[in-house]
Amino acid sequence: EGKLLEFTTASRMPLAGKSFLMVFYGFTVFFMAETLRERTSSIIDIEPLLACVLASVLATNITTHRDEYQAMLDMVLPRANIVFFTLAGASLAINTLVDTYWLAMMLFVVRLCALWIGTQVGGYMASLPQDHSRIRWMAFVTQAGVAMGLARQVSLIFPTWGPSFASMVISVVVLNEMLGPPLFRYSLVRTGEAKAFEPSDGPELKSVIADK
Repeated sequence: EGKLLEFTTASRMPLAGKSFLMVFYGFTVFFMAETLRERTSSIIDIEPLLACVLASVLATNITTHRDEYQAMLDMVLPRANIVFFTLAGASLAINTLVDTYWLAMMLFVVRLCALWIGTQVGGYMASLPQDHSRIRWMAFVTQAGVAMGLARQVSLIFPTWGPSFASMVISVVVLNEMLGPPLFRYSLVRTGEAKAFEPSDGPELKSVIADK
């Protein structure tokens, strides 16, 4: 799929056509993975989500058409996110979540602690500024796509306990999505990578937009 994406981004096809082919490649990967799983009685079991992630990494970092690939993603993502997150929300079993909310909260806290420990150790080994290491974990809290997709896959493959597991994972992801973006913004401002919003920025920003 990575080579197909490279060929597609390099072609002179209109952007809409390239975006359609990218979505088609993704569906093809899922179809082929499911077909191989059924034909080989799960002997050959390819995880399509991880395969697509790997193809995206190759298309972004190896090809010389990164900007074109980003434009394709910008066209597809808003529509794909609507379908994806609607499906994820519909698969969230509220009755199961009520029984397992304590476990979801525990996993949420454990993940935050693991992020803090990991960034502290990584910052120390890389000799990074200590004031940055204290808040670096905040930039990694946000979590969504792959985790939710894998949880959905688990619920389909293991119908006995999969739905309960998926509901718990999705609830943890929702907590991360609620807390992650504000923490990410805070960490950028504290490290000087972004400017804190000031009321005076509003009219100036409107003026810049109007000039364009």
